[in-house]
Amino acid sequence: MRTQCLVCKSTSLVEKISFISQPISNRFLIDENEDFPKTDIKLGICLKCGVIQLLDPTPYYVFRPIYDWLTYNEPEAHLDHAVSSTLNRLSLNKDSLILGVTYKDQSTLNRFSQASRARTEMIEYTTLSTPFGLETIQNELVNNTENTFGLHEKADLVVARHIIEHTPDVTSLLNTLLSFTKTDGYLLIEFPDNRKVFSLNNYPFLWEEHMCYLLKEDSYIIAENINCTIEEISEYEYTYENSVVLLLKKSGANAIANNDCKNKERLIDSFSSNFESSKKSWHNRINEIKKEGYRISVFGAGHLSFKFINFFELEDLIDIIIDDNVDKIGTFTPGSNIPITSSMNELDKAAKSFCISTLSPESKTKVLKSNRYMKQCINIVDAFNS
Repeated sequence: MRTQCLVCKSTSLVEKISFISQPISNRFLIDENEDFPKTDIKLGICLKCGVIQLLDPTPYYVFRPIYDWLTYNEPEAHLDHAVSSTLNRLSLNKDSLILGVTYKDQSTLNRFSQASRARTEMIEYTTLSTPFGLETIQNELVNNTENTFGLHEKADLVVARHIIEHTPDVTSLLNTLLSFTKTDGYLLIEFPDNRKVFSLNNYPFLWEEHMCYLLKEDSYIIAENINCTIEEISEYEYTYENSVVLLLKKSGANAIANNDCKNKERLIDSFSSNFESSKKSWHNRINEIKKEGYRISVFGAGHLSFKFINFFELEDLIDIIIDDNVDKIGTFTPGSNIPITSSMNELDKAAKSFCISTLSPESKTKVLKSNRYMKQCINIVDAFNS
C-alpha cells in the first residue's frame, strides 16, 4: 500500500472499499481468450486532510493507452462563464501569455483568445512516443521538472483542466505547473467534485485512472499545500459530477484548510456499506426483466459501462454492448467478454430490448434525437443514480 497521502503526504490512510483484480478499462479484446492487464481498486481516505483517494494505485504505464483513437471528453457548458469570470479578475493584455497543459485545455484557450487580446500556447510533448494520455503527461510533469517542455517564457496564467485527479502526487504536479508561471502568475485548474458519486452510490465512477476523488472543499488543502492564494472558487452543476474551477494566485497564501474529515469519512463509509445492496438490486431487476423475454443491452462501451458490469458482476446477464465507434465494434469487453456491436446491427431487436444507458444525461439527450436504436427502444433506463 502507498504510504503517503497524494496531497498532504500524511501516512494516515484508511481503506474503505475495494474491487480486486479488475480489468484495465481501456482495453478492447479482439479475441475472447486474449489476456489483459488487471488492477486492484482500493478506495480510502486520508484522516489528516480528508482527501478521498486510491490506495496503492496502479502505475501509469500499466494503463497507458495502446490505441491512438481513444480520447475522453469533459463537460464544457460552463467554460464561457469560467473564462469570463477569470478575465474579470486578471489584467491581461496583448503581451500576456496563457498556457494550456493538455488537449483538454484547447477549447478553454480558444475562448480566452476570443474574449481577450492575450496570446495562448499549448505544451507539446514532442519527446513522448505515441499513443499516450493524461496518465503519461502527469508523470512527465511530476518527474521531469528540469525539462522546460519547449517553453521560452513564463506564463501569466496556466490552465489545467481535469488532470490533477489523474496523478498520485497532486502537490508535485501543481508545483511544476506553478513553475511555468511568472512570479505573480495564476493557475486555473478544474476537477470533478465527487460528492454525488458517493452520496448517490455511483460505484462505476471509480476507476484506475482517477487517483483522487476530490470535493469542492478540498480546494483549500490543495492551495495551502502549494502556498497559493485562492482568488475564486466556482462550482458548476452537472448531473453526476459537478465541475469545480479554482483560480489560484502564485504569491502568498490565504487558504486555511478546514478539514472536516469526520463528515467525509461518514460519506465514504455510507458509500461502502451500501454496495452489496446496490449490487443485489441490479441483479434482481435484470433477472426479472429477462424472465419477461427481453434482451439486455448496455449503451456505451467505455470505462463506466465496464466498471458497471464488472463491479456488479453482471456479465452473465448482459447480452450485448452497443457503441457506434468503429474502432470498438467487433471487439469484446475485458473481464466480461461481452461483444460490442453497432446500434444499426441491433436495430431490429430494439423494441424487444431493455437498454441500460451509461451516457451522461447531456449526451443521452443528443443521442435520443439522432440514434435510431435509441429512438425505437421503448425500455431505456440509466445505469447511474441522479
